[in-house]
Amino acid sequence: MIEKQSISTRGRVTSIDVIVGGNLRKIRLLNNISQKKTGEIIGVRFQQIQKYEKGVNQISAGNLFKLSDFYDVDIRVFYDGLMNGQCQGSMPEFSPKVLEIAKLLDQIDNPEYVDQLNKMVAEYEVGLKEKTF
Repeated sequence: MIEKQSISTRGRVTSIDVIVGGNLRKIRLLNNISQKKTGEIIGVRFQQIQKYEKGVNQISAGNLFKLSDFYDVDIRVFYDGLMNGQCQGSMPEFSPKVLEIAKLLDQIDNPEYVDQLNKMVAEYEVGLKEKTF
């Protein structure tokens, strides 16, 4: 669990803000949305989104709610990494190639294709564990 914060942290950035901001950045990038567009959703400039993402400024609960609605994610996703004490969030970093592939996969409407891809990935994962590839 993350260290207990003093109740008087109002106005001061904490490790929680760093985690929330980092997770916001990852969610935004996974959805291929600009900082400018994200700022428009909650009524702030893109510079403010940069500060949120770096953990320099705190983001309000109301704005997190709006963003969870816009990105169609559970609000708890922004807090990934808090319970295990990580200060950088638990969502992994993604390379541009992985983000590109994830976006393409998200556009596949045919369930059979999705099924086939899932099977291929599962077989590959087994191969990695057995080191047969």
